Order: sequence, then C-alpha cells, then structure tokens
Amino acid sequence: MPKLRRWLISPWPYLGGIVALGVFSPVIFWNADHHWVSFIKQIGRARIADFRPAFISELIPTQIAFATPLVFILGAMGLYALLRRKAGALAARTLIKRCSGPSWCILSGIRCMRASRPTGFAPVYPAFAIAAAVAANITQWDVRPQRVVDFCVRWSSPVGILIFALLIVQANTGVLSAYRRDATVRSVGVGWRALASEIEAVRARVGASCVLAPDYGTTGWLAFYLPPGTCVAQQSQRIRWVNMPEPDPAQLSGKLLYVDEARPGGRPNLNEMFARVEQVAELKRMRGPLTIETYVLDLVEDAKGEVFDRSTPPELE
Repeated sequence: MPKLRRWLISPWPYLGGIVALGVFSPVIFWNADHHWVSFIKQIGRARIADFRPAFISELIPTQIAFATPLVFILGAMGLYALLRRKAGALAARTLIKRCSGPSWCILSGIRCMRASRPTGFAPVYPAFAIAAAVAANITQWDVRPQRVVDFCVRWSSPVGILIFALLIVQANTGVLSAYRRDATVRSVGVGWRALASEIEAVRARVGASCVLAPDYGTTGWLAFYLPPGTCVAQQSQRIRWVNMPEPDPAQLSGKLLYVDEARPGGRPNLNEMFARVEQVAELKRMRGPLTIETYVLDLVEDAKGEVFDRSTPPELE
C-alpha cells in the first residue's frame, strides 16, 4: 500500500530479516553439510497426492477445536473487523491480514491435496490470536455483536480449561469415547511406560545387548522409557541420528532385540539381514482395555552385513 511504502526506506524490515536469517542459519548450515535432506523432505510433502475438497470438511471442525470454540469466534470477528477497517491502525491491519489470509489459503489448498495434519496451521495461530484480541478489546460493535463478544470473553478461559482437561482425560484413559480408538491414541505416550517395562524384561531374559527399532517414533519412546543407559537405536534412516553418538560396536555384535509393530506377512527383511531370527514375544501397548498397537519382539543375531542400514535416505534417491 502506498502509505506503508515508507517502511521500505527504513532499516527496520531489513534488520528484522537479518535477525530472522541469523536465527534460522543453523538449519541452513546443517542442511548444507547433509545434502539438504530435511529441505528435500519437507518440500516433498507439497506434492499433490489427491485433490479432495472433502478434506476441508475435516479442517474446519478441527481448527475450531484447536482454537477452542469461543476463541475461534473472537478470531473470526477480529479478522472481519480488520478487513472492514473497523479497528486498528493501517499498518497493524495490513500485518495481521498478510500473516493470516495468504497462509489460510495456501494451507487450505494443501489440505485439499492431501490429508495433512491439522497442526499444519500452527503458523496462522499467532495472527489469529491477535485478531481475537482486536475483537475483544478495540473494536466498536453494535449491541448484538457486542453481546456475543462479551460472552466469549467471559467464558473463553473456563471453556478452554475444560476442553484441555477433557482432552487430557480422554488421551490417557479413553473413557469419553467408551474406550474406542480415536485420533489421540497413536500420538501420545499412553501405555509406553508399561510396554517398555515388559520389553526390558524380555531383553534381560534373552540377554540382548541392544534394542533396535525400524522407525524414529518407536526408537524415541523406547529411549525415553527404557532404563537409563540401555542401548536403543533405529536400525534404518541413520540420517535422523547423525548428531548422536552411535552405540559401541561391542553392543551390536551379540544378541539384539528387534521391536516392531505386528505387520501382515511378518518381517521377511530380518532374515535377509541376520542369520538367526527368533520371535520371542508379542506385546501390546494398551490404553485401558483398548489395544493401541501390538508389537512383535524378535531376537536377532549374526548380522550378514552391517547391523545398521546406511543406504541413501529415500529423500535423496
């Protein structure tokens, strides 16, 4: 806008850019030393898998829930006020609109192309929260909209706290959905403490010197919940652990315990990697009476090559 072009001849936008670049520079330097692997992976997420506008029907309820309903109403009213020039200085209105509008459009488009996680809209939340504050504090409303604003302001915190408490109860117990599976069960650590205790008992019984897992999620949970000092490593995608010290070679030379989700057809790749493969346990991660995941534990020994798969990450192929 013409009135805001004076900022282009001031030092502040450029100093802000320099600070932002400085904060982000470690990511750039790390990628420069590692074939730009994380940039390639994230850019690869933008490919069009399937165009399904129906994904938007899932998006709106989840964003209302993430913001909490009353804060979402305030945010929507605040954006409306900013668009209609009912509140705020020109520069403030422009900043909030530029930070929220294009992002909503781009992320909604991505949502139509693939079933991305609703948390992908996190970059929009700060501007949306400011818009909610604009609606609540500096916008002059007519009588009826003002009643809506007053109601939302009064009850937004209690409702938000209640929703948060219910989410904690549901994620940890499943009681609100009658113990049926829901979106929270795989993304939180419910059941891992008990499962890790059972895995440790099996590891000690079979005399395995290290626990292997095929993915970084399982590896991370086991590293957290198994006893301190236990050797835990992801067998593949070693690029994820390049900044961490590798296990002592002696820990990888004996018996190893391979932990993976139960899969149809088993894990024939283990027979290609190890001379001895023996299933020693099948354990469940539970939330109350609900089985979240079933894990198969294989005792593996005598690697036919290197224990770790150091092949090129799929992002670089």
